[in-house]
Amino acid sequence: MRDLFMWSIPLGRLFGVTVRVHWLFPFVALGMVLHVALYRPPQDAPMLEMPPGAWIDTLIAVGLLFVIVLLHEFGHVFGARWVEGDAQEVLLWPLGGLAFVEVPHTPRANFIATAAGPFVNFLICLGCALLLLGQSPALQPPWNPLPDRGFPWRNHDQWVTLYTWAGSTVQLRPYSLPVFLARASGSATSIS
Repeated sequence: MRDLFMWSIPLGRLFGVTVRVHWLFPFVALGMVLHVALYRPPQDAPMLEMPPGAWIDTLIAVGLLFVIVLLHEFGHVFGARWVEGDAQEVLLWPLGGLAFVEVPHTPRANFIATAAGPFVNFLICLGCALLLLGQSPALQPPWNPLPDRGFPWRNHDQWVTLYTWAGSTVQLRPYSLPVFLARASGSATSIS
């Protein structure tokens, strides 16, 4: 696993830990964004067309994933420090992140250092859910953003901008706070 560090670029130090990014990460992220930006559906399946600006959604999702994976790995770092261990490096790569921690050789220390990463994800989800619940009900995105049938991008406006509550329709921008919180919460749940 240490060979991954040979192919990584240091971003800097945070809380005494060197944060590194594997050279493949920017290529994979750029490939995902370009795939969405340049995608053209087959002639016989126009329903698979991407909505305008979908590449911006992909860029935001990649950025959120980067930040949440970094926070997850720092959860492991602080978990290790809590049990009198230490960590010197964190690596972010296309398959997630790696925090190289050193903890005392006890089951308790290993459990705390291991569980601290998913616990950070739980806190992110809880925080996003509480902030979403604090929004006016008319501004809360639907808990299931997918339309009843078909692909979610078939009718992009249906699940991103229009919400009805108590007889009034509210229009949300795709990059408003409730939509951002829903996406952040979804990103945090996808990392274990």
